[in-house]
Amino acid sequence: MSRNSSFRLKFIAFVSVFITLLVLILTVFFVRQNISSAVRIFGDAGLTVVESARAVIDGDKFEKLVSSLDERDPYYKEACDTLLGIKQVSNCRYLYTMAQKSGNDFYYIIDGSCEPSDEENFSPLGTVEDISSYGKAPFTSMSDKVSIVGKLERQDLWGWTVTAYAPVVNRSGKAVGFIGCDFDARPLVAMIKSSIIKSALIGIILVLVVIFAITRFMQHFFDRIADVTDAMKQISQGEGDLTLRLQEGSEDEIGKLSRSCNAVTERLRVMVSSLKESVATLSGTGRSLHEQTELAISAIKEANGGVQTINAQSKDQSRTMGDVYGSVQSVEGGLNGLNEKLDVQSQAISSSSSAIVQLTANINSINESVNRVTELYANLMTVTQNGRKVQDTVHEKIELIVKESKNLTEANAAINSIAEQTNLLAMNAAIEAAHAGNAGKGFGVVADEIRHLAETSAQQSASIKTLIEEIETSITSIVEATELSSRSFADIGAQVANINTLMQEIKNGMNEQHIGAESILEKINVINTSTSDIMSMSSGMKKDSTRLFSGIDELRKQSAAIGEKAAFAAESLHQIQQSAEKNGEAARQNMTVSDEVSELVNKFKTQV
Repeated sequence: MSRNSSFRLKFIAFVSVFITLLVLILTVFFVRQNISSAVRIFGDAGLTVVESARAVIDGDKFEKLVSSLDERDPYYKEACDTLLGIKQVSNCRYLYTMAQKSGNDFYYIIDGSCEPSDEENFSPLGTVEDISSYGKAPFTSMSDKVSIVGKLERQDLWGWTVTAYAPVVNRSGKAVGFIGCDFDARPLVAMIKSSIIKSALIGIILVLVVIFAITRFMQHFFDRIADVTDAMKQISQGEGDLTLRLQEGSEDEIGKLSRSCNAVTERLRVMVSSLKESVATLSGTGRSLHEQTELAISAIKEANGGVQTINAQSKDQSRTMGDVYGSVQSVEGGLNGLNEKLDVQSQAISSSSSAIVQLTANINSINESVNRVTELYANLMTVTQNGRKVQDTVHEKIELIVKESKNLTEANAAINSIAEQTNLLAMNAAIEAAHAGNAGKGFGVVADEIRHLAETSAQQSASIKTLIEEIETSITSIVEATELSSRSFADIGAQVANINTLMQEIKNGMNEQHIGAESILEKINVINTSTSDIMSMSSGMKKDSTRLFSGIDELRKQSAAIGEKAAFAAESLHQIQQSAEKNGEAARQNMTVSDEVSELVNKFKTQV
């Protein structure tokens, strides 16, 4: 499809869409106006009806009827007849009351829409219906306790309706239900649908008429634009004939466009003619520049090859000097390391010598201490033996005391026996004195005294016995302790003898260490002398290597400087070569572009 046809279709499509949207907007506007007017008319009539019903319904009796749901309640029949009378003098479809059960479920309470015999339209008391399709109006009427008109709603059971609502309020001010007055909106909805269909048909016819009119009126305009487009296409394609001119025609916008295109074509013809001459000159200059650039690149490449050879030789020299420098530096490092190790070795030998001297002194000191300890252990052995002898003597004395204590026990037993016999004798004497009467009174007194003396002797004997038993117990403990002490002295003597033997062995070992330490000290003195000689020779080698290192370092620096200059020269020649090659490439591209431009402009026809 051509550009003109595409633009023409876009223009017609735009106008068609615009008219269609305009018709649609107007249709929606008028439909809304009709709905709003109908709702307002129905609402005014409905509010009058529900206010009349509200005036005759007793809220308290209504609440009681809601609680009982008893059709036999006289108020139910009375209210139904009253609402039916109000409904009959109005043009509403239904007039009824409802009370909330739970959520969106409501009871029908009083239905004044028709007689109870009309089973199709009459809703008995207690019939439950979900009023979610009624909208928010009935809930708002009950919550705000005001009369209100709902929107145009499509109720699930009753179709399209416009409903007015009024609350039923008891004496305490609580809304216990609502009154609903439905107006049949089905004719209104049918009328609206008919209006929409008519508006759509009118819109379609209008769009078709406009499309036909625009097509007829724009045909001549787009034909002239097509003439201009075809002429400009001939100029842009093929050989580009810049001598072609458009027919200017009338003084309208198309004529002005044709004259402007002719002026542009003429100016373009003059510019292309001038461009042809300039391109021919540029092409010759480009070829000459390309030849000169190729010669310069060849000379630079030869110079760059020589500099690269010098640079490579300089790098080899620098590498060799670096190796020599590294070897000398390694030798110097080795000498430094040797000196450091010799210093460490000398210090270690000196420290070892001092330590061995100290060790020898310590061994001598330990020998003296061991001798003193040996003497002390010998004295301890003597003291231990003397103590054991004294302990044996004590043990013998204690055994003698034990024997004597046994004799005391026997003597105390004899005294106790005598006291018992004396007590028995005193009792017999007292009996005999009593038989003698007055003649025996003096003898009776003596007998009593003897009896008392015998009892006292018996008591003292018992005390002595107890004391002797305690002494025997103590002596037994002393005997046991003495035996333990004797065994301890025996053990101490054995241990002291063992320790004395060990001390003799330690003394012999210390003597051997003293001899070995003196031998080691002599050898370390020999090593110390050799180390001093090696350090002197190493110092001389270090001085010679330092002078050699300085000369090689200077030679290495000069070789590195030569290498840097050669590398700089090679890098400079390389950059010059790159620049020359870029210039050569630019010259080649310039020559190519000149040929292409020359070929392009030569296609245009500038002469009649």
